[in-house]
Amino acid sequence: MLDLYRLLAEQPLIVLSAIAESWRVTLDEADPIRAAETLGDAMLTPGALEGRLSRLSPGAQEALEGLRREGGRAMVKSLALRFGQLRRIGPAALERERPWQAPASPLEELLYGGLAFRAFGATPGGHGELLLVPREILDRLPTAKQPAALALPTATPPTSIIDQGLALGEDMLALLCHLRRVQPPVDTSDAEQLPEWLTAAGPLAGRWIGKPTPARLALLWRSAWRLRLISADGGRLRPALAARDWLRAPDNARAGRLYRAWRDDPGWIDLLHVPALTCDPGGCPHDPATPRRNLASLLRQIEPNRWYRFDDFTQAIKQHRPTFLRPDADLTSWFIRDAASGEYLSGPTSWEPVEGQLTLHLLMGPLHWLGMVRLGASGSEALLDRFTLTELGATLLGKGSRPPAQRPAPLAQIAQDGLIRVTLTQSCYERYQLERIAQWQGQDKAASYRLTDDSVWEGDNAGISVPQMAAFLRRIAGGGLPSGLQLMLQTWEARLGQASLRQVVLLEFASPEVAREALEDRQIAPLIARVLTPTLVTVQQSDTERLIAALRRRGIWPRLSTDGHL
Repeated sequence: MLDLYRLLAEQPLIVLSAIAESWRVTLDEADPIRAAETLGDAMLTPGALEGRLSRLSPGAQEALEGLRREGGRAMVKSLALRFGQLRRIGPAALERERPWQAPASPLEELLYGGLAFRAFGATPGGHGELLLVPREILDRLPTAKQPAALALPTATPPTSIIDQGLALGEDMLALLCHLRRVQPPVDTSDAEQLPEWLTAAGPLAGRWIGKPTPARLALLWRSAWRLRLISADGGRLRPALAARDWLRAPDNARAGRLYRAWRDDPGWIDLLHVPALTCDPGGCPHDPATPRRNLASLLRQIEPNRWYRFDDFTQAIKQHRPTFLRPDADLTSWFIRDAASGEYLSGPTSWEPVEGQLTLHLLMGPLHWLGMVRLGASGSEALLDRFTLTELGATLLGKGSRPPAQRPAPLAQIAQDGLIRVTLTQSCYERYQLERIAQWQGQDKAASYRLTDDSVWEGDNAGISVPQMAAFLRRIAGGGLPSGLQLMLQTWEARLGQASLRQVVLLEFASPEVAREALEDRQIAPLIARVLTPTLVTVQQSDTERLIAALRRRGIWPRLSTDGHL
């Protein structure tokens, strides 16, 4: 930090005279060095600083407080977004315009009042032109105040409300159930890419709880990989072992993991999903997690269940944290365009089209999908124009704690005809298990499932016996099963296992003699699954390659199927 005397010595005599006038100091010296020493001594006289601070405008006081919170130095570009421009005026214009008599901004008031000076250097937000407070002044400023709270007026409650609640987690459950049942093939070199079938009209159409927009489904898929809920082992997509832990976690904990997976993701670029914007490739260099964390710190300053207008919140961000997206306040070097017109957005006027639109997207997109923000609409056109922080959102942001909902007992109600209604509260893992033997029908305040002959047959083929199914149903129902349903289960059990269908390889020998020769071989015999006739045997598909090698060593060269594959 530079000292006061050095900074004063770098100023032209006319600026020193202006500073002296603001401090009510008579300056007679014609030599700039002597004038700087005299002025510096007067400014550090006990009581002088207090008097000067009392004559600052509210805007200049706020700007000085902001500089103090930044350690006495900040980028001019960043300050200008909040407090207005800081003009560069040449010597002749200084004499002619005398800008200290009517400062164009609070920053100019500090500059010509000798409380802040121009310099060049580095800050955490970047490198360039700075405004800094001299060390002696900074050390003598009154005890720091608490940072100003987010000044945000509340709005009237809306006429209609959209609340996602835990819908994103419910859709993750649906996705995991689908992957367990279908195990779709995937190119393991590109497994994390959004699959073509994951669309609003895909195989899960009608199952989604939240609106299946492309951006929301992309975030759902990205979150599944970030949380390691999916694996692509063997070229098939299926739930990973970590999915069990996530499904077993309490509702709030699952929601928290989804939020943190998005908040801290260095690879998810929200800016690319803002409908009103188009970023040229490589044209918007930034850490995508930075604006999410900055916005979270601002949301912590508002109260849950109070309504705020989008426009008011955006302007409050511009006032309190204008560099939440671009810490260096560089509004000129990005290659970002308006999606409708194709025009590049640059300069101070680009803040609302870029930062403002990103703020709206984060509120109406990810934070809403995660259940942290409710959206509201008012008026005859019912346009979404306000939001409120939910209790879940406040908890995930660290504003207190939301007590976990109690696990209901029993979890399910089971009817005679096999209809099962399961509470949504603290039942995610049980519903994941239930979908192995029952078909999902829909959900509102509870999820509905139905036992059918197809679902029981699929469960049996997954290795779940009917007695195991009945035991599970009794556990979630908290007691016995309806007599009619027990009878249905007994009927289905009697039909199961009367025939078995297996995928095997059929090996046919040319004669019983060749078959006997092969079956007597110690390397071949263990690979034969079953002898059907004197010349016909079956082999497990996994043993095919070893069997072919053993037959060839024996001098028996098998003829493969016509396409050359088994």
